[in-house]
Amino acid sequence: MQALSEKLESCANEMRKIQREMQKLASSKATYISQNNENQMVKEEFDRLEEDATVYKLVGPLLVKQEVVEAKGNVNKRLEFITGEIARLDNASQEFEKKLGEKQEEMMRIQQEFQALRAKATKS
Repeated sequence: MQALSEKLESCANEMRKIQREMQKLASSKATYISQNNENQMVKEEFDRLEEDATVYKLVGPLLVKQEVVEAKGNVNKRLEFITGEIARLDNASQEFEKKLGEKQEEMMRIQQEFQALRAKATKS
């Protein structure tokens, strides 16, 4: 009975650890989604610009002139990276959900064993 109790506690701890990791992933995903939205707006603004427009990039405390094509390329690269990160986080989240489901099933099995042993002990 002691061994089952320890297994149950260990399983519960692992479930909590998985849930914390899932919360971290959700927080990171929310950050990337926000960045994606901001960069989409910048991309839309750049799409409205004419090729000979003047664009400045903030480098530290300075505004440095930058070519429109280069600025558009940088935004597109950022969007690709962010989209990739969101996809990676989605995949990781699905893996954690799968692990969590497995742990929940394991915990239910342990609880059933525990209850069966308890019922057997009370009959004796």
